[in-house]
Amino acid sequence: MSDIEAIHEALQRVAAAGLNVQAVMHSRRVTHVLEGLDVASWPTLLLFGSTGSALWDALTAANWLERPDPVDSWCGTRLASLRDSLPCRGVFVFPSRAPVDVVALGRAAGWAHPTPLGLGMHPEHGLWVGYRGALLLDTSLPERGVIAAPSPCEECRDTPCVTECLGQAVEPGGLLIDTCFTQRLAPSPCATRCASRLACPVGAEHRYSDPQIAHHQASGNRLYRAHVASGGLPITR
Repeated sequence: MSDIEAIHEALQRVAAAGLNVQAVMHSRRVTHVLEGLDVASWPTLLLFGSTGSALWDALTAANWLERPDPVDSWCGTRLASLRDSLPCRGVFVFPSRAPVDVVALGRAAGWAHPTPLGLGMHPEHGLWVGYRGALLLDTSLPERGVIAAPSPCEECRDTPCVTECLGQAVEPGGLLIDTCFTQRLAPSPCATRCASRLACPVGAEHRYSDPQIAHHQASGNRLYRAHVASGGLPITR
C-alpha cells in the first residue's frame, strides 16, 4: 500500500466514526491563520468536520455519551488514532493549546460563508457542519474536499433565519448575542433548539438529530453562563 493509499484509508476510518466532512488542502491557503508556524515544513492541512446524525450515532453505539465532553473526547480520540496511524508526521493545530481561528480554516476550504446567524454556511450541508479537528502533515497531498461555490445565502430572499427567531435576535447584519442568550436561558424552546437554524432550508437533510441539537445548545448555554459569571463584558454581535 502506498503512503497516499494509507492516508486515504485512515481518512475513511474517521469518516465512519462520524467525522464525515473532510478537506485536504495546501497549507499555504491558511498561512495567514497559522501565524508562527513554519507552514513550509507542513505542506498539507487536513480539516475535519461532522454533519448529519453519523457522529451522534457512533457515540451512542460506543456507549460514549456518559463520558465528560463526549463529542470532543470522541473526536480527539479518533483523530489521535488517525495521526498515529499515518505514514508521515502530523501535528494538531485544532484542538491545541494555542488558539486557532477554526472558522477561518473553514472559510479557506469554502465551508463557511457568512450568515446572519453567525454560523458558517456550507454550500452542501448548510448550517449543519461542526468543526472537529485540523492536522498539519509534513507530506504534500493532492487537494480534495475544498469547495469553490457561492454562498446559498446570496439567492435567499425570504431570510427565514431572521423571521423565525423567537427572540428577535437575528438581524440581516448579524446576531445580537446577548439578546439570543437572554432568550435561550429563559424558559423557552430556545433552550434546546434554535428555530432560526432549523428554518434554513439549505442542507436540511443533513441536520443533526434532536438529541445532538439539544446537547450542543446546552453546551453553548453553559459557556455563556460561565462567561457572565466570570465578569465577561456583554457581547453585542
